[in-house]
Amino acid sequence: MRRTVLVLGGTGVLGAALCARFSALGDEVVATARAGSRRRAAPAPGAVLVPLDVTDEEGWPAALRAVGPERVDLVVDAIGAYTPAPLHTDKSAAERVLWVNSLARGRLLDQLVARLPPGSGVVRVDSSLGDFPSRTDTLVSAAKAADRVMSYALADTCRRRGVSFGSLVLTAVEESLDARQRALFVRRFGHEPPSAAAVAEAVSGLAALSGIAQGSARLWFPWHGIGGDPLAEDPC
Repeated sequence: MRRTVLVLGGTGVLGAALCARFSALGDEVVATARAGSRRRAAPAPGAVLVPLDVTDEEGWPAALRAVGPERVDLVVDAIGAYTPAPLHTDKSAAERVLWVNSLARGRLLDQLVARLPPGSGVVRVDSSLGDFPSRTDTLVSAAKAADRVMSYALADTCRRRGVSFGSLVLTAVEESLDARQRALFVRRFGHEPPSAAAVAEAVSGLAALSGIAQGSARLWFPWHGIGGDPLAEDPC
């Protein structure tokens, strides 16, 4: 069955791989990205690109109208972390990092879920930040931890609306690591980090397993780790 799949963050390293995977499965793919962002990859051929900036809440209504959530069968949230460089430690900059990486993302997904048809599904793909030290880790990791807590509330909202919910937490994607980070990953976990294509295949597998978009079943996924065990040290 041909589905309409919405990939949030569809031009990032992982988002582009997700678009390619679902396009290869014969789905209609709609990808979102910030209009002025440094797009690291193009969405798959045939994918429709809709500008959507998580940091611009006033622009969400127009973006959602362009997407048309009422016709979407599956939403895959692959929005990357907002890590401005340089990251200043003043209060306004810190509040913006927390807002974009947790509250804004959660509010956007709430608005999307409210307009999804029963029998559709949501899969969130997130990273376990903090494994590889950087100047942004502390603040961004705190925001992402808050975001994970908000996922539980989102899962409950999906359940009440008859929408399937899945989540996948991965430590890192191979293409996003430099040589030093990759060496740290291998030393810690004893194997190479997964590629974006491998993660995209896993996400499509979760969607198929749950019966998403078939209107016949709902399945709650616990956190699934890929490329290490982020749950082992997850404070949430």
